[in-house]
Amino acid sequence: MGQKGEDTQVSRLIAAGLRHVVVLLISWMERRGQRQEVTDDELLYELAKALSDSEMAQLVARKAGLPAHLVPVFKVSLTFWEAVLNAARSGMIEGGIMAVVKAAADYLPGNLVLARYLSSRR
Repeated sequence: MGQKGEDTQVSRLIAAGLRHVVVLLISWMERRGQRQEVTDDELLYELAKALSDSEMAQLVARKAGLPAHLVPVFKVSLTFWEAVLNAARSGMIEGGIMAVVKAAADYLPGNLVLARYLSSRR
C-alpha cells in the first residue's frame, strides 16, 4: 500500500474514532439530562463556522443533494448556509435539513453540534 492509501486508511480510522467518542459523549450527556436540541440558529452558525471554506461548503451542499445549478454563490459563509438551509426547507434537497447535516457530519465527524442534531432527530 502506498503512502496515499495509508493516509486515507488512517484518516478513516481517526474519523471512526471521533464519531465513537461523540456518540459516547452525547450518551453521557443524555444520562445526565444535559442534552438540548440544536436550534435552527445554532445549526446555521455551526455550519457557517465549521464549513467556512467555499470549496468545502459547496462540496457538502452538493453531497447533500442540492442540484449544481441551485448551489448558491459563496461570498459569505453565513449567507451561503442560510441559502442552503432555506433550499432544504423548501424541498429542493431530498431529505431536507437532515440530508445537509448528514453530509456535513461526514466531513466533520467530531463535530458535537452536528452529532447532537442527528441524535435528537433519529
